[in-house]
Amino acid sequence: MELSVRCSCGRVMQRSGVGREPLYRCGCRAAVTITGYAPPLNTQCPIIYEDGHRCRRPKKPGEYTCAECAFIIARATLEVPSQRQRLAKVEAFVMMEEDRSALFRADRERRDAFFDDIRQRQALIECHVVYYALIKPGVIKIGTTRNLARRMNDLRLSFSDALAAEPGDERLEKMRHHEFGDLRVRQGTRHEDFHDSDRLRAHIATLLAKYGTPSDLVHDLLTRKAAVVA
Repeated sequence: MELSVRCSCGRVMQRSGVGREPLYRCGCRAAVTITGYAPPLNTQCPIIYEDGHRCRRPKKPGEYTCAECAFIIARATLEVPSQRQRLAKVEAFVMMEEDRSALFRADRERRDAFFDDIRQRQALIECHVVYYALIKPGVIKIGTTRNLARRMNDLRLSFSDALAAEPGDERLEKMRHHEFGDLRVRQGTRHEDFHDSDRLRAHIATLLAKYGTPSDLVHDLLTRKAAVVA
């Protein structure tokens, strides 16, 4: 609905510009701005039935039809065979996706249980030790591992190259590195290789007297772990 504005000279003023407060101009150079004016909203339902009857019920702003006409249209849509088939396909697809999600959840639970069992079995054959290995003449490596046999294999050494071992993790390894820091092959680094010396050999002899050979220590630690688990 367009607002008609007439100038005092008798002519109809023409609108120029858009917005909530339009500006109207006349040929006599008069201009006026209409403030506080808003065109009325169309709140009537636009549906026209087959018999030519027009719906006169009001609709809410932002909606295409009134609530009653929306319900009638939805019900009529479901009565069309193609629409019912499409709806059935959608429902079947939703059910299939739900079944697939349930299968995925069950498969994930079985996989998690399997790996939990593997980790538990792996824990039974692992024990944290700090080892002393002769990696080459005159050089002893001080490191830590949970599987001494695998670590020796990674270093391409035989198990007999492990001179000694003691129970401990990274904290004890760091203490030993600090204790024998003056013997480090590469000073000022975190390298694990140390020069063979009488002081280091004396420490290794003390560990052998206390824990026995690395093989004896690992066997003892695993035996005690198995007894605790049982």
